[in-house]
Amino acid sequence: MRNSRQLSLFFFFVLLLLRFPLTSQVNSTLQSTMPNSIDQQIATAPARSCGMDIHMDKLMKNVAFQAKFREKLSRAGVSGGPRAVCSSPVKVPVAIHFVGLSSPNASCLETLSIGQINALNKDFQGTNTDITLWSGSAAAYFPGVSNGEACLQFEIASRNHPSGTGLSDGDLAITINQVTGDFSSKWANYLNIFVIKNTGYLGYSPLGGDGDGDGVVIDAAAFGVGGSCGEVYSTSPYNKGRTLTHELGHYFLLDHIWGRGSSCTDSDNVSDTPNQDNEYYGCPSLGSSSCGSVDMHMSYMDYTNDACMYMFSAGQVTRMENYIASSLSRITNNAANVLGTGGGTTPTCSDGVQNQGETGIDCGGPCTACATCNDG
Repeated sequence: MRNSRQLSLFFFFVLLLLRFPLTSQVNSTLQSTMPNSIDQQIATAPARSCGMDIHMDKLMKNVAFQAKFREKLSRAGVSGGPRAVCSSPVKVPVAIHFVGLSSPNASCLETLSIGQINALNKDFQGTNTDITLWSGSAAAYFPGVSNGEACLQFEIASRNHPSGTGLSDGDLAITINQVTGDFSSKWANYLNIFVIKNTGYLGYSPLGGDGDGDGVVIDAAAFGVGGSCGEVYSTSPYNKGRTLTHELGHYFLLDHIWGRGSSCTDSDNVSDTPNQDNEYYGCPSLGSSSCGSVDMHMSYMDYTNDACMYMFSAGQVTRMENYIASSLSRITNNAANVLGTGGGTTPTCSDGVQNQGETGIDCGGPCTACATCNDG
């Protein structure tokens, strides 16, 4: 009996020894492959993540929202055509809300916000420095297609702020820990940008915003053009501010360039963007194709790294401008009420390049043709 008990105990411990290393190895593997925050995802994986589709699935459970969304799509139709010359840009008042920060630095966040909006304007207007990648080589793969140059000017609101915000005329519409979540009816009639920690995505947006207090969400680890304000920062490969460019495309009714499915029959309803069967990541080679035509993976509406997305097509810009004119007049009509008489946001060279007409204080006063910051 004793020998039998000893033998049983022996086999029991052998089983434990065999099982324990396996369990530890599995748990270790799970922990290393399942990042619990977007910060870890950015650090360990090169893949862009956008939560628009999941956000829309949630919104579409509301029957009234479904009907409104279908009406938007019907009105928008298929967009394309040549770009128009911009003589007087439509001004879009912006409010930026930092949510749930534990130790915010207001001055730093303001500088980061101004740099982000400056970069946003360049991306939409087609004046970003890397647009030369399109004109220099990429355009040859897309005969007859032009890059888009939106007739829009994004400006952070600076007067007549909503009551209860503690902001005075002259203050920029930047709030810190005043808003929770991704909606604030107090800030209806503004283009709202909600900067939130650990969202699980680089960003998300409704497909076609309403301007009723909704807006786009950018993860705190993907906001700005480089630089850091503690909990809010951006690092390579998402350090050129293009998560916001991408998500605002959605807000203005641009789908991902591959459409809402993953086959060559799906479309983004823009006539000058070739169909492709899925997203691209990282920095693909020019000439890559998936549906019998070259894929436009350099569009802001793909999933490539910030450095490898650098243009909207003319058709994408037409679709956005038409949507803003038809569905977001409540925002654009508010511009005269909330933007400063001097034009709202004052560029400050925070992107490292001083453009003609900018008046950043680090340039020592008005510049007419400065090449770099601090050269006067």
